Amino acid sequence: MRTPILAALAFATVAIHAADPAPAAPAVKAPETAPAVPSKPLTADEQRRGFIQAGFQLGRGSPLPGFRTQYEMSEAEVDAFLAGLRTAMLAGSVEPDADETLQARFTELLNGRVVSKSSRVKAENVAFLAKVDADKSVTRTASGLRYRIDKAGSGAKPVATSQVTCRYTGQLCNGKVFDSTKSRKDEPVTFTLNEVIPGWTEGLQLIAKGGVIRLWIPANLAYGDQEQDVIPAGSVLEFEVELVDVK
Repeated sequence: MRTPILAALAFATVAIHAADPAPAAPAVKAPETAPAVPSKPLTADEQRRGFIQAGFQLGRGSPLPGFRTQYEMSEAEVDAFLAGLRTAMLAGSVEPDADETLQARFTELLNGRVVSKSSRVKAENVAFLAKVDADKSVTRTASGLRYRIDKAGSGAKPVATSQVTCRYTGQLCNGKVFDSTKSRKDEPVTFTLNEVIPGWTEGLQLIAKGGVIRLWIPANLAYGDQEQDVIPAGSVLEFEVELVDVK
């Protein structure tokens, strides 16, 4: 889960409120505070680095990374896309190229990439699940969930309405990790079990507190045909989950 950082827009907020009329003086005298210590002025290079960081934070919290992944954009295509953003920022509503025929053909190109990628991802995931099914240590449920219990845990198992606390790592069929508590100092996360993808809701009820389970979740028990940031549509998701606590 990513948390948008609004500090990137702080300079815009300051500029907007600078033009607001001054509020009326309060009826009650406010307590006196020590004068703020002026900060050290930024150098030109520090300002440049600050704007780079602001752009990074804004972009990371936007749909842009997922857009690049969805349409499998090359680095040169990303540069062209950013050139359009730059033009919009500097020139307002002036379009760099209003050729409607070009735009229609370009839309066809993007749609073609989506279809091609979908077919390729589907074939890769079918082959991946076949390898998982060939592993005798893996169990398949009626829903199609595959799992292997590495540690059963002890005590009561959670139910769908339980609040669970977990550490986990999730990856795609090609081994690419898309989310992990390890990247957040391995701090566990807490949530209600029936508020996540069905594969998790079903799988975590198979172990107790302290247990560890590996899940192979087919697309119909995960995000289906919907692209999710760096997760392609139709993806099988592989998770290793430690059930830290159950309430």
